[in-house]
Amino acid sequence: MAFRVTLENGKVVETCCPRCALHYLETNHQQARKMEATDFATGHWVDATHAVYVSDSDVHPCAEMNTMRDPQGCCLMKTYDRCLPSLVAFAAKDDASAFQKTHGGQLVALQEISKK
Repeated sequence: MAFRVTLENGKVVETCCPRCALHYLETNHQQARKMEATDFATGHWVDATHAVYVSDSDVHPCAEMNTMRDPQGCCLMKTYDRCLPSLVAFAAKDDASAFQKTHGGQLVALQEISKK
């Protein structure tokens, strides 16, 4: 469920999930030049602006993580509360719909999420 943001200044920030990345952008008053999400169905990186998301499902992978580490291997504080409600990305709407039928939540586009 990783999410990668390339900021306007070229810095790349990778987060545990889409919700955390959006929280990062808002909290740090940053603009994204490029955003990529991992497709939950395949694990492949996809253009986050074209992905379909399931918001507020019963799947909360970030809450199940033990610890996160930065690129240098240093432990970071687990703050998965900013990752809720869960936000799961899919490259294909059919995969998102199938996931939603099993796990609940709402289908949303990135543009709708950013407004909330």
